Amino acid sequence: MKFKTLKVKSTKLLLYPLLISFTAVSLTGYTFGNGSTTKSPKEPISYVNTYGKNMNKGYVLDLIKKVPIVDSRIRKLVNANSLAALKKLGYYQERFKDKNLNIRSALIHLQSENNIKPDGKWDKRIAEIVLKKLAGLNTTPPDKVLDIPSVGLWITINKSKNILTLYEGGKPVKKYPVAIGNPSTLTPSGKFTIVNKVVNPAWGGGGYAKPIKGGSPSNPLGYRWMGLSIKGGSSYGIHGTTDPYSIGTYASHGCIRMFNFDVESLFPKIPTSIKVFIGNEEELEIWGITQGEVK
Repeated sequence: MKFKTLKVKSTKLLLYPLLISFTAVSLTGYTFGNGSTTKSPKEPISYVNTYGKNMNKGYVLDLIKKVPIVDSRIRKLVNANSLAALKKLGYYQERFKDKNLNIRSALIHLQSENNIKPDGKWDKRIAEIVLKKLAGLNTTPPDKVLDIPSVGLWITINKSKNILTLYEGGKPVKKYPVAIGNPSTLTPSGKFTIVNKVVNPAWGGGGYAKPIKGGSPSNPLGYRWMGLSIKGGSSYGIHGTTDPYSIGTYASHGCIRMFNFDVESLFPKIPTSIKVFIGNEEELEIWGITQGEVK
């Protein structure tokens, strides 16, 4: 491999692009293009996955922690090997049989974690965040809470960004991509609480379909329900879904949908009576909550 035209700003950086390119290219044959999206399951993605066979070479990527990020070529290499980077950082998980969906899940979780609207696109913002994470640099989202409603756990649901944030006091603990009402006004804004928690909830049909018993794989509520203090806790809630491609979009009749694995992870962490603030960015800011993107 020759890089005759490679220019660097110091001798300290001379080997770095060579090392990162060798490792990244060896990890996978799959590439994203800037602004690419994986929304449609009808557009299959093909790639040759040699990542597992080359884990012994992964130590080379760790060198990124020792060298400053200054060369645009390094960014291009990460852009060209984004799946390898998502795997290296632990975002890519084979949770679904659909590879498109696994990639989209990785991207929208990364986006949500950084207060970026989860649309499933690899763009310049995501590439920069990935570079920082590979370098071990801080990418904590700049959340600010001026009037902390609880010293314990509480939740916000940002209707502008389709992100659920679990806070402890004034610090974000975990962020999740969600789907809300279509239009967003179908999901009520306000300050609510969780009033009930149900494993394998039954679905009543919503007035337009046949009811489905709890625990059924075809139940659109998934396997968990956390009812909000609106109309008794049985009309609006946080729950799973049978339509994982809808996560990150405006798709529900007013409830808050999560990936089944996400809601099942969140479910045991939160007690009934936990506070849940639901609003768009402007409403959250009125309540003293700002959730800006990572810079």
